[in-house]
Amino acid sequence: MQRTVAVRAGGERRAFSKLGPACALAGLSALGAVLVAVLAGESELQRWQLAVRYTARVACLWFLAAYLARPLHTLAARPFTRAWQALRRPFGLAYASAMGVHLAAVVVYLAQGGRWPRLFSRAYLSLAVVMLIAMVVTSNLGVQRRLGSAWRRLHRVGMHLQWGAFAGAFAFSVPKHEYFAWPLLLLTLIAALLRGFASLQ
Repeated sequence: MQRTVAVRAGGERRAFSKLGPACALAGLSALGAVLVAVLAGESELQRWQLAVRYTARVACLWFLAAYLARPLHTLAARPFTRAWQALRRPFGLAYASAMGVHLAAVVVYLAQGGRWPRLFSRAYLSLAVVMLIAMVVTSNLGVQRRLGSAWRRLHRVGMHLQWGAFAGAFAFSVPKHEYFAWPLLLLTLIAALLRGFASLQ
């Protein structure tokens, strides 16, 4: 028992050492998306509208890296999938960092007079953000031990809520003929299928 705890603690320290670089890289990638949007937009409102879209796409890629970490190893255990699975927490917190930039872009866009989403979308996205904050706050081994099985349920539901937000956003973007909507929607759907297959193992 003590040896198991020690092994987990060692893994926690190794994962923690990767949190800083992962979060910094995610934040910088999202800020890079903002810079591209500022350069591409023709008006202040359009610049921040593009910033909202571009940062969401960047955040989605970080999310998928965390969302697929465990299922891929379950379906095809290989050294690289084991290494990927060990990084699921850094990837998850990196996603939260990118989402922080995205949410800041959303606030600026709305302050510039941008259009608010529909009531249902607003309620769902607000719930997804609250769950993301809860997952960030509980993303350490100490809290995981105290919550027990409730921790796993919290993170499972939270991850699926994040998935739903991205899948819905990209699905609604397809009729608008947005260039990145189709591939990102396809990626999110494939990710859900892989998680479904992994849950059957």
